[in-house]
Amino acid sequence: MGIFCAGCAKVLTFCFLLSTLLILGSQAEELKIFIIPHSHCDPGWLNTFDGYFQQNVNRILTNVVNELSGDPQKKFSWAEQSFFSLWWERQNSNIRDEVRRLVKNKQFEFVAGGWVQNDEANANFDIVIDQVTEGHNYILKNFGSDAVPKVAWQIDPFGHSSLTPSLFARMGFQGLVINRIHHSLKSSFKSNKQMEFEWRGSKTLQDKSSILTHVLHTHYSAPQGFDWEESSMQITQQNVGMRARDLVQSMKSRASAYRTKNLLVPFGDDFKFQNANLQFNNMDQIITYINAHSGELGASIRYATVGDYFDAVFEDTGKNAIRFPIYEGDFFPYADNDDSYWTGYYSTRPTLKTLSRTADSVIRSAEIAYALGRSHSQFNSTTDPSQVKWLDLFKDLQQSRRDAALVQHHDGITGTAKQFVANDYAFRLDNAVKSSEQIISKMIPIL
Repeated sequence: MGIFCAGCAKVLTFCFLLSTLLILGSQAEELKIFIIPHSHCDPGWLNTFDGYFQQNVNRILTNVVNELSGDPQKKFSWAEQSFFSLWWERQNSNIRDEVRRLVKNKQFEFVAGGWVQNDEANANFDIVIDQVTEGHNYILKNFGSDAVPKVAWQIDPFGHSSLTPSLFARMGFQGLVINRIHHSLKSSFKSNKQMEFEWRGSKTLQDKSSILTHVLHTHYSAPQGFDWEESSMQITQQNVGMRARDLVQSMKSRASAYRTKNLLVPFGDDFKFQNANLQFNNMDQIITYINAHSGELGASIRYATVGDYFDAVFEDTGKNAIRFPIYEGDFFPYADNDDSYWTGYYSTRPTLKTLSRTADSVIRSAEIAYALGRSHSQFNSTTDPSQVKWLDLFKDLQQSRRDAALVQHHDGITGTAKQFVANDYAFRLDNAVKSSEQIISKMIPIL
């Protein structure tokens, strides 16, 4: 665990690979601004998972798909498969075909693609693997292997574990976006162009545990004044020039913290894009103005996915021999100011944390029992297959896995949700345990 010294911003060991080449023409080169439309949707926090879906998420996904369908330049990045699956199962074949088209055209991108965006302090490594597997299997089943994410997106967990790059690199992720690191460390990173680095999670695995990591400059919110669902000034012909220039100036300031001339700019926030038309219509005018004056402003701008951004970074690093520093260790504890260390959630609601570990263990036992029982029944003539409804049992097992995965959300197992939301999580885990125990009991006679 890293230790912060008074007046300094160091955590563990920060190693530097010194580049022998300068980035030619770095001051004159045009800044490429990648606007990343997204909506951070917590599967439980101030409302339950089902409550959020009914009141917010269903509208977000429906309206975003409508906007993307009408303009091939518009893009959107989506993370939580728990919400997406709930929405997808309610769509007719025409909507599903249209979403598949958007995914194929790289307008709609799954980022990270886990069942949730898991907490990194309390979630055990095996359930992290399980929740990513559950999400990726859902994507693979409905969209094919090309849609499985290559970039991880951990923008809201309260600190980051060295387990994350170790696991995600082995899962095949090529890039990772994080956000909540100690404010002093983030300030130091900005000053030294270290907001992107190779994060090495394991000294044993070395490069096999390393992943290119991007730290968000200013949270995952849209730039201040450019979120039109927050009563920002509407864009008109009269003010578009002023507002566009304000944005470029602000983004050039952000870009000084990074080593390439590409800048990732989140365009969204918690449960944003419920009015997708409003958000896109205003930003469309900004984008059109900046690109029409790119030579004068020294910047170009486009809607993009997180994958688009990393592709550009990888291309630049190859062309310009850019080298990133290496970071070893974790990012705990998280603090957003000097007197606010986010550590209480390590032990908040211990009963829920215990129930989560218990459910994970029982579900694993049920998976093993089911696999052995299924195999045994195929090769043992004394077993009457008609007495066991294998598909129904598999669906029960899958639901248990998904409920256990849901609780790994960074407002779930952390204990930071409202009490009635924590009760909903506990109810789901209790059902998962009971369902798994029933599966085990049905397998024992077969085995």
